[in-house]
Amino acid sequence: MEPKPSVMACMKRACGKIPAPSARIFLGNSLAAILIRGEDTIQAQRERRVMIAEMQPLSQRYDLPLTAAPGPAPRFESWCSIQFWQKLCMVTPFTVTGGPALSACIGCSEAWLPLAVQLVGKPFDDALLLRVADAYERLPPLPPLPDPILAERDALAMLARRAGLRLTERQFELLAAAAPFVAETARRLRRPRSFTEATASIFTFGAITEPSA
Repeated sequence: MEPKPSVMACMKRACGKIPAPSARIFLGNSLAAILIRGEDTIQAQRERRVMIAEMQPLSQRYDLPLTAAPGPAPRFESWCSIQFWQKLCMVTPFTVTGGPALSACIGCSEAWLPLAVQLVGKPFDDALLLRVADAYERLPPLPPLPDPILAERDALAMLARRAGLRLTERQFELLAAAAPFVAETARRLRRPRSFTEATASIFTFGAITEPSA
């Protein structure tokens, strides 16, 4: 689940050093992290473990899957932070599953902004991914080409206070706009998983056998 709640640990200090347009986008993307509960994080890690297992057949069948990549980049003044929560991101599945992936430039839009595709490699096979991406970029460029679950404002204000935040009216509106989409994301995580299912950050050693005499 993104953004990670740990981002909030440095948000206040960081925002004072980031230029205003970037700080606004950063706030809009990360402020809603205070709505993500501990149980959401644990459940997301369980789903992550399942996703990693489901990616293995794909890695065995294909050398380098190719997908769309985000772009072209919008201008600062036209970007609305709520889009971070409203729209699915093509890079997120591969960030979550931990395999190597990169975006390779394939040309420009009509406004001369870069366009890209995403190449996804097998786990630990970064070298092949980089070689293919380098060869791809040397090719001639192509021609340009939820019922939301609403959160009460009083509850959001309480969560902000609990997180130690004093929000301006503008910052609170960013939080309120993202809240329904965070709630919907958390709802999709509510799948029938056993309490004993480990999260993706847990590993176990195999059975230890005594050496034969």
